[in-house]
Amino acid sequence: MAISFCEACAEANKSGEKSIKMTRQIKGKPVTLELDTSLCVECAEPRDQRRLERHVTRLFMDAYREKHGIITTSRIMTLRKNMNLNQRDFARLLGMGEITVARYEAGHIPSRTNAALIERAQNLESVMDFYEKNKDAISPKGQDNIKAFMTKAKTKDTSYSSYNLELTEDALTFLTDIAHEEGFRLSFVHLSRMLYHADMLAYMMGTKTITGLNYYRSELGQTPDHLMSIVERSPHVRLKAEGAAIFIVSQQTHRLLTITPLEKELLNTVYHRYKMFTVEEILHRVRKEKGYQNTKPGEYFSYEDISELRLG
Repeated sequence: MAISFCEACAEANKSGEKSIKMTRQIKGKPVTLELDTSLCVECAEPRDQRRLERHVTRLFMDAYREKHGIITTSRIMTLRKNMNLNQRDFARLLGMGEITVARYEAGHIPSRTNAALIERAQNLESVMDFYEKNKDAISPKGQDNIKAFMTKAKTKDTSYSSYNLELTEDALTFLTDIAHEEGFRLSFVHLSRMLYHADMLAYMMGTKTITGLNYYRSELGQTPDHLMSIVERSPHVRLKAEGAAIFIVSQQTHRLLTITPLEKELLNTVYHRYKMFTVEEILHRVRKEKGYQNTKPGEYFSYEDISELRLG
């Protein structure tokens, strides 16, 4: 995670590198980040302390959100910009107060209720419901932009945009049960990467993913929409937090799986591939991929670069 400490020092043409570890209390819980910083060798200090402080605060808030399964600022901004809406019209679409979205994008952590409401805006049917219910409060320009967004979204292939809850729970149960049997600590990063790789392989083989989950770029790699809330509601798996790390643990409850033998084989293959890597090694590998480099924080991954995913 890099922060530029000096952006406009006319005298400096090079900088020194330094890695610092920072811990802050967010809602009474400690959050630790390791930040790679670029320090100007001429002035040796930040040129805009207030701007830097706001940036660092957002990083910590987003780290807290990702740890606790709350939608991040970048995801909120991406959802809003995909609809070409200003903050006021996006808030009105969701039935929230006019300045609520502005506060969330500035770093304030939404309540669970509002976070769930915003997450629903990732689903086209929910956007249509929101629009019919709240369109009178939205500006004429905002209404036109939402209608254009819905028209465009309806023409897209939906095999990747609407997740299948039953199949997602099947995949979670299958992976966590294997990890339990082998005594492997299945981190959130491991699970996200395994699901992403299996889904993309399934797509390449048959144009349809296993879970239907959407994956967006975050500091944790390819992060699936809804995954934290699915895990929290599932009777078959649970979250286990240890310090700043999150693990997904099998509850060892019986579940009759509906995924196909081929899908089980794909999940089993990617599990045994990625259990060999540490979290740091997975993230290092992810950040070198074109799909990650060509995607901005908060944006969904496309199919264009999945050909580089190989099991060998």
